[in-house]
Amino acid sequence: MQTGRDFMKTMKVLAIIGLCAALGAPQAGAALMGISPPVTSPYYADFNVNNLTIDDSVSGSTATMSITGTASDHYTSSVDSPGTHGVQQGSGGNFNGTFSLNATFTESGSSWSLTGGSFTIDQATGTLLFSGVGAGTVLLEGNLIPGAAGPQGTFGFGINSFSKAEFDFLYTVNTTQNVPANGNNIILQDWATVNPIGTTVKGAMDLQWGSYPSWTGTSLPNWTDGLAPDDGQGDVFIPEPSAYPRFAVGVAALAAIWARRSPARKSVTAK
Repeated sequence: MQTGRDFMKTMKVLAIIGLCAALGAPQAGAALMGISPPVTSPYYADFNVNNLTIDDSVSGSTATMSITGTASDHYTSSVDSPGTHGVQQGSGGNFNGTFSLNATFTESGSSWSLTGGSFTIDQATGTLLFSGVGAGTVLLEGNLIPGAAGPQGTFGFGINSFSKAEFDFLYTVNTTQNVPANGNNIILQDWATVNPIGTTVKGAMDLQWGSYPSWTGTSLPNWTDGLAPDDGQGDVFIPEPSAYPRFAVGVAALAAIWARRSPARKSVTAK
């Protein structure tokens, strides 16, 4: 049974963890979402993507963005992932895939909102997972979630704490199996995590470039100017982190409030 003292210790630990998470989250670029692959999650699964090139085009208040690149030679999951169970796939260079993303934005005032988009990861050469998954197989496909930029939104951009240009997106995946356009059945099992197969689940991605321009303002063309072709890399992962900075600050605040409200323990001296 947890005592009052044990509970307070737990709250203090949570407060420290919360503050560390908040301080460790990307701070530069107010429009970043502050997300990263949740490698400690029991249902973590991740495609690493590389050699990303980004392009955009703007016409009036509408803009389109495309990002293309390659998927790396491995796929990572946790031991509790229901499809692959943590077996590292593609090691040894036997998997090469392609990554493509398209997004559409609209401008209102000085702010841009994501109105739609999608992404696809497919297998170009080699064999990922098990025999029978060959070249041209769609491994995962998802739809970007429309919304505003920033921690409260569904996409983000800015300079992260590693001094890299970063783009964040939230997306959904339809995990209905035996539909080639949705993805590979085993990958879809990983993405469903604890949800029934056939449900729509949410994931996230962060894409980063080591070279970036001096961004000014919030104009969409400035987001991509100066980003070197084939320089980007990132992760497309599940589950979607629930806004680490907001959660961390919330936990720390609750811990502080509880500590202030808790009465001091009286010392008891044996007579």
